[in-house]
Amino acid sequence: LNLDPENPRIYESLGAIYGLSFGRLDEAIKWFARGLQRDPSSARLRPYMAAFYLDLGDIPTARLLVEQQIDLAMQGQVSTELLQSALLMYAGQYEEALKFAKEEWRQRHWGISAYFLATLYSLNNQYQPALEINDERIALLEALAPHPETEVTKANFLRAVDRAGILKSMGEIARAQRLLNNCLELAKTGQIASDNIGTWVVRGRFRLVEVYALLGDVENALLALRKSIDEGKRTSWWIYLLHSPNTASLRSEPQYQEMVEEIRADMAAQLENVREMQRTGEIPPLPAVNH
Repeated sequence: LNLDPENPRIYESLGAIYGLSFGRLDEAIKWFARGLQRDPSSARLRPYMAAFYLDLGDIPTARLLVEQQIDLAMQGQVSTELLQSALLMYAGQYEEALKFAKEEWRQRHWGISAYFLATLYSLNNQYQPALEINDERIALLEALAPHPETEVTKANFLRAVDRAGILKSMGEIARAQRLLNNCLELAKTGQIASDNIGTWVVRGRFRLVEVYALLGDVENALLALRKSIDEGKRTSWWIYLLHSPNTASLRSEPQYQEMVEEIRADMAAQLENVREMQRTGEIPPLPAVNH
């Protein structure tokens, strides 16, 4: 930063480290905003800020950033379709969210696109299309990893968890159980995929919670959630803990509810810190977009 203080990508990287590695979304937004101040037309920074404001529960600001991105007619690595789908999912409007997720998948066959679309199909009780999306994503990456039902590896762990959840919802209990057992065995080796700051995708956060929940192991699911919270996992928390079908069985558990409220309180405190930094000028105002 001292060597190249006007380079917006440096501010982007600092924001990524604070947000993804430490769960400090308030600090991440500060650095993103400073980067955007240096490159007001950045196609990358607005989507990242929108995603983090959504995590903090500030829907109006997240929506404003998405609208600005649309006005700029530019796509970042987190697309406007994906963000619009996320805003609707956050509000529980799954059918509307599905429309944007379909358009996102039509344009980009990325891992995060497949995750959103398959999750929303499942939330709309459309399990066969969800499985077909999982199949497509597996086929796209067949040169890099075996089929998850053949072998679960670090490279296909996330698709394996998603597939197990879909299969369980379809009543394919034996197939789901085999996948989950294999996921758990891999997880015990410490080789499951971690967050990749460079690609900005929804990765391994809370995934072990999902595996235990799908196995019906409430005790270990709660322990895994406690560990994730203590490690500072915050990004996309609401997707996994409030909306993902894979954790639905945990939501009536008092300990689970307490930990979710702990995250919610932390997000509220971080958002208040963002407001304070905006008042003091530590976070610059969002640059206007010319229509």
